[in-house]
Amino acid sequence: MGEVDITFKSSVPVFDCNVSIGRVHTRRLSVDDSEGTLKAMDHAGVNKALVHNPYGVNYDPVDGNRRLLESINGIERFVPQFTCNPATFNIETFAKSVSDNNIKSLRMEPISQNYPFVEWIVGECMEWITESKLTLFIPATDINPNEFHSVLKSFPKSKVVLSDLHYGHVPWAIPLLKSITNLYVEISKFSIADSIVRLRQTVGDNRILYGSKFPYQPMGPQLYSLHRWDLNETTLADICSNNLSTILGQ
Repeated sequence: MGEVDITFKSSVPVFDCNVSIGRVHTRRLSVDDSEGTLKAMDHAGVNKALVHNPYGVNYDPVDGNRRLLESINGIERFVPQFTCNPATFNIETFAKSVSDNNIKSLRMEPISQNYPFVEWIVGECMEWITESKLTLFIPATDINPNEFHSVLKSFPKSKVVLSDLHYGHVPWAIPLLKSITNLYVEISKFSIADSIVRLRQTVGDNRILYGSKFPYQPMGPQLYSLHRWDLNETTLADICSNNLSTILGQ
């Protein structure tokens, strides 16, 4: 077993792209508020976090997005991400809310919200997302790969992040990432022996994003792992923060 640095802190700025704040109905979370999340960020050395509220997926996107803004209350270290359900929402009303609140990132979870990710449901929304230069996050657990591929091929100028990727998705996810050049990948659950090597060979350094999936997972382990891959400081900084800042336009 290798030597473990128990006093580890990141050597580069960190912008976590996969954090939720809020309660869920399926389990009791160790942290479900902004105060506890900030403490976890301080402990792990995370500077900023892109955050969403799970209520927006599990119950109502409009109310979930409202709860999100209330919970972060203008804290600059939190960047809000709105939940988007193109199967049920009024796109004009939602677009106004996104603009009014200066939202740069959206989250869709099609399977969890019981709609297919197909052009006749998400097409109009994808056109608006692309034209508005928003970044869309979708968990790998919430898509049909073939449907997902078909839609993204029609929107080559969109910015989409495949999140929650894990080893069971490798057979289709690696070919998908090769095929869709505007598709980024978030690594919170991607723990295989050659994870970063495989992704760098597949998409390069500029399409990989650090995420923790906090509070379902701690923030530190994947960040610690990134610092043990012998990456140079430029590559490490890109994965830990710069790539996310770039696609969000920050």
